[in-house]
Parts: sequence; C-alpha cells; structure tokens
Amino acid sequence: MATEFLAGFTHVFVPGAADASVLLCLHGTGGDERDLLDLGRALRPDAALLAPRGRVVERDGTPRGSSGASRPATARPTPSRLTTTR
Repeated sequence: MATEFLAGFTHVFVPGAADASVLLCLHGTGGDERDLLDLGRALRPDAALLAPRGRVVERDGTPRGSSGASRPATARPTPSRLTTTR
C-alpha cells in the first residue's frame, strides 16, 4: 500500500535501523525532497527518512512544498479563495 502511494511522488527514502521509526521530512516552498535529510539524520540518527516532493508548483516554477502534496497540481489561489467576509 505505501509503495502504491509513493509511486506518484518524487521522493527520497533513506533506510534506517531495522526496528526504528520513519521520520517524515516535509519541506516548504522553494525546497525539495533533499533539503531536510541532514536535519532528519541529526534529529533521529537511527530512523528511516522519507522525504516527498510536493506536487504543487508556483506560477514561477518554484515547488510549493510537501504541504501541497494532497492538492492537485492545478490548484491555484483565486481571488474568490483569498477574499474574506466580515
């Protein structure tokens, strides 16, 4: 099941110790799947590291980050989404 989910994402998986947990490394806008690997290893030396690249790309080509991974790649802010009502 996890392999099927990851098939749609560019990602890095770094194996850890056999009994260790997996640390999910989610980068922010402008980052990529490799940005947090050193930090992840520093935080949890024995953990496996899983770092997906977000699917959303800004208009200028900048990756949106992992937080946008569940949204379709065509998702863009529109004035109606940005408007607040009082």
